[in-house]
Amino acid sequence: MPVFAVLFANVIYDLVALAITAANNKMLDTPVPLDYGPTNKWALYFTYLALLVTVSYFLQVMCIGLMGDSFTRRLRVRYFKALLRQNMAYFDKPANSIGALTTRLSTELTQYTRLPVTEWPP
Repeated sequence: MPVFAVLFANVIYDLVALAITAANNKMLDTPVPLDYGPTNKWALYFTYLALLVTVSYFLQVMCIGLMGDSFTRRLRVRYFKALLRQNMAYFDKPANSIGALTTRLSTELTQYTRLPVTEWPP
């Protein structure tokens, strides 16, 4: 992410400035107090960025789950409408008994709920 690159560059810049100040303090008779303010500021920015990434990841997973649920619901409705349009002879076959069709409607189509979650993101 470009945001991380900018944050890392600024942190390194401030840490180098702090290290130079500390090295100069060893050479000088009157040491200059070290200013940790810039490094604390960037640490706080990293914390904010971590919270933002956590919330956005949570929202992404939640939206993908809702998308999978919506997809499964639409698929079940279409499958059920297709079943209602079948002739009566279709239900006489053992593979198309009411129990088998109900099982297929409830279990096999539910597996499509996990499809967006397991296949997304690539």
